Formats: sequence, C-alpha cells, structure tokens
Amino acid sequence: MPLLYREGPKAFKRLQKEIIKVSDDHSILAFEMNLSDGTLFAHHPSAFVKGGCIHPHYGRRLTLPFSMTNAGLAMTTPLIGTLSPYWVLAVFNCVQVDTGNHMQRSQICLPLFGKDNQFMRARIPVSLISRNIDDPYVINSTEKLGAAAGVLDLTTRTETSCYISHFSRVYSARGREIDVAMKGFEVYPQPDYGFMITFPRGMAGYRLHTALPRRDLRDDISYFIPTSRYVRSFDSSQEDELQISNGIIVFKNDSLPDDHPSKFVGVYLAFVLARANQKAFLGNWSHYYHYENTIMSARTRFQTHGKPCRGMVMVEIVFDTEELVRERDAEERDFE
Repeated sequence: MPLLYREGPKAFKRLQKEIIKVSDDHSILAFEMNLSDGTLFAHHPSAFVKGGCIHPHYGRRLTLPFSMTNAGLAMTTPLIGTLSPYWVLAVFNCVQVDTGNHMQRSQICLPLFGKDNQFMRARIPVSLISRNIDDPYVINSTEKLGAAAGVLDLTTRTETSCYISHFSRVYSARGREIDVAMKGFEVYPQPDYGFMITFPRGMAGYRLHTALPRRDLRDDISYFIPTSRYVRSFDSSQEDELQISNGIIVFKNDSLPDDHPSKFVGVYLAFVLARANQKAFLGNWSHYYHYENTIMSARTRFQTHGKPCRGMVMVEIVFDTEELVRERDAEERDFE
C-alpha cells in the first residue's frame, strides 16, 4: 500500500479497501457504526472496539468473494428477513467469542436498511447484532425429527447477492421511502423492552394475519412492543410490583392445496419484570420452542440506542422445520 503525503484519516479507509482485495473475512465490516462517522468503512481503529473477541467462522462452506464496485460493496451472503420490506440482517462469516462464559459464540449480523438488494448500513436502533449460536439452555423438542432436532443455527443456507452502498447513494434513490420508514422508530413514551421479529429462512408461504393488541405490532420496523400492565406480587422475601408486557402475533398460510384449510400459527411473546429493580423476574429469559413444523427461538438480547425502546429480544421464527432438519441431517452425513 503506497504512502500518500498528507492523506490524514483517509489512509485508514484506504487500508480497509486494500484488505478487502486480499481477504474474504467479513470481520473487516464488523465495527460499531455509532463509533464511526463513515457509512461503509470505519473512520478510525477505535470503531473496532469488539475486534479482539471476533474471529473468522467459515463453517463448512467457502465464503463467496466480496469486493468494491462503483455501486458499493458487492456481497453474497445469507439474509435474514423481517416483517418490514426495508430491513434485513446480513449474516457474516465471523463470530464473537465470550471468553468469560464457556467460550460461547455469537454470530455477527449486520442490520441493513434499503430495498431491492441495494442497502446501506444501519445506525439506529443498533449497528451490529451478536446472535447467539451456542446456548447450553436450549431445550430440544420432544419430537425426534432427526439428528438435527434442536438445531441452534436456524439460518437459511441460501445466499443472496446485494450491494452495501454509501448513505448518499441509497438516500438519493429512496429518500421519501427511507424518511417514512425511519419515523417508525419514534415511539413515545419510550418502552423498556420490545421484540424484533425475524425470519431466518423466510416465511415459507405464511404472511402476517393479525396481532393482539394490533397497535403494539410495528410491522413497518418489524418490532412488537407490547403495552405494559402492573400486578402485585408476593413472594417469600418481599412484596413487589411486576411489570407484564405480553401479546400474540398470528400468521396465516393460504398457499396450501385447495383440499386443505388455511393454517394459522400464533406466537405468544411476553416480558415479566420486577418493577423495583427492573431485573428479570423469571430465571432464564431465553426460549427455544418447537411444535410441529414451527420453531420459535429467542436467545439474543441486546441494548438499543434509545429507539424505539431501551432493549430488545431478537425472535427467530421458522415455518419449515422439516425441511430445515433434512438439510442439517444431509450436512451431517456429508461431513461424516
């Protein structure tokens, strides 16, 4: 990399571009947007505040090359869908390792905002998501569908080509749409917690049918923020007031053959907090539930930057568990 006299901070961005030319490690993009004034590359090494615990994780497939083009960074990677047409999560080939918690790994996902596979990096409500893929508390299904029952990584193996561009490029094309969509994060008063609804394998013929309470579902940003109510609780040690936030989201599948009725799936979501100290009243908050052909997993929790709530739990919903299990069993056989 040649030196350019008086280049200043631009040198670090040029260094990242040079690294991309010779490396397929996605961790070059795993920096905190809120610690950088850039929209595609970090402006300073300090933005890689978590860099020491992020490591490559290629799995059993080679990562397809990614490179800079005049339209932005061209990548091919699995995308996790949401209820919103504007939000997806790009799955990176790197993990964050928690050295203080049995070396548990969390897959790095990059929230992207845009449309038609032309995206920009998100800054609000969160710029990086560490999605748990190791969890000792997962309860396997009582239905033994195969060797992969109770699988932790629910992500599709299908990869999608997309461009990650600078803000100015995406905004100039979709300014009005982006402005309207971003307003969805302005929720007042600010709730304590919410659920981010994701579909790591798509919706498999299902669509959103309704939610109860309907006003608590923000499908424009794929958030479910149930209204809180308070009840008195008496335990063996002290009297407390519990904050309960709960509701249900219903999905419907109309794509079944004519001789089959429409199928509905309801997902019940709830928070139970002790109001006095705002700590979880229940012991283990994470859940992994499998029933028939559906999996609902909630194992990732993180703080946001104040919009639309103070913290969130990422909910992953899979509607084609049988196909998922067949894929994972086939991978196990190939590996053996």
